[in-house]
Amino acid sequence: MATFGNTTIFTDGELVIPDDYKYSFHFTVPLDCAAINKIYFYGRSASGGGVANAVIYDDAVDKPNLLQPLSEIAFDGGSALSDTSAWHCADYGAATPIVAPGAVAWFTIHAGIEDVLIARSASMTTPNYGNADAFMDGASNPFGETTEVNIWEVSMYMVYTSTTGPSAGQRIARLKLTRRGRVDVLEWS
Repeated sequence: MATFGNTTIFTDGELVIPDDYKYSFHFTVPLDCAAINKIYFYGRSASGGGVANAVIYDDAVDKPNLLQPLSEIAFDGGSALSDTSAWHCADYGAATPIVAPGAVAWFTIHAGIEDVLIARSASMTTPNYGNADAFMDGASNPFGETTEVNIWEVSMYMVYTSTTGPSAGQRIARLKLTRRGRVDVLEWS
């Protein structure tokens, strides 16, 4: 497995995603990406009872557009997010959505019940977008009217299956399986 995005835990502030709202973050998918396996964000809920879903949209002229099939999934298996900042995971398991390698994709956090807060940087990046979207009926498709919400980087990264695999002479350095026997971590040395 490989990663892309921001694994840095930013400490410059928190981006607040209100309940029944979604924010999308612009990333370019690596050329060797066969499938997105997990999305992580570093953050918390406002008081420990919030829930959030991960959603992936494709790109249309630098804005989120159409919802990708099989991409909506709950962070941390649908359990409530804690009120203490931590890495939260949306694990796609066998239902890994395919995103075109080299394409721009919009990785989106859709907040429900209460505000979700994500660690953010003070540095500028490309604009990110959001809009009001009722959580209970799932993420809208297409994305809908966009509002530029910020231009900060956020602590968010994706784990993906690489098409390149190991190089000649490499061996498995670390292998971790899930309870169901799926590969969770695979690193080469």
